Amino acid sequence: GEEQQQMVRFIRRASDTVKMDWRGSAVPVSSINVSVRRHGTIEQVDAGVWEADFANKIVGGGVLGRGCVQEEIRFLIAPELICSKIFCAHLEDHESMLILGSEQFSRYTGYRDTFQWTGDLTGGNEMAPHTVITVFDALYISHADYARQFSRRWILRELDKAASAFASYTLPPLHNGGLGAGEGKGGGGGDGERG
Repeated sequence: GEEQQQMVRFIRRASDTVKMDWRGSAVPVSSINVSVRRHGTIEQVDAGVWEADFANKIVGGGVLGRGCVQEEIRFLIAPELICSKIFCAHLEDHESMLILGSEQFSRYTGYRDTFQWTGDLTGGNEMAPHTVITVFDALYISHADYARQFSRRWILRELDKAASAFASYTLPPLHNGGLGAGEGKGGGGGDGERG
């Protein structure tokens, strides 16, 4: 058969173009449809669902090194995501990235130390043209610095980061693969205790 051509788009975004007045805003947060599932993986979503990559500020995390958690696994099974490292080495406090149209090529099992490649994803990926991944990092919080996340400065940083990640795009439902806080307590986002 004839091979289809597909384009992957990488869009680096900044909240300084959004200019939110958080204190005076009447915009309800509940207007975003968020789906948190306890089972399954981030890429096992229905057509039109937006994937949230709670990223390392270094886009792709340790994908080219030793990391093997949510972000690294997502980049390994869809290797064209690694291209984002060329033009977005790291995200600033007000930045995020949208990646549209990436395709999954590999199957796997496990997570972190138990991760294993189990083969090629055969039969094509009909979801690829509809894949939307928002890449944004959360403030790193160590146990010793737990209270820092509740300061006005860092709350505003997280709100601006979210505004950059979700603004100016028609949003399908959002799914985080039941993960979200990196490797857990202090591993990538917040204190790891929130659901």
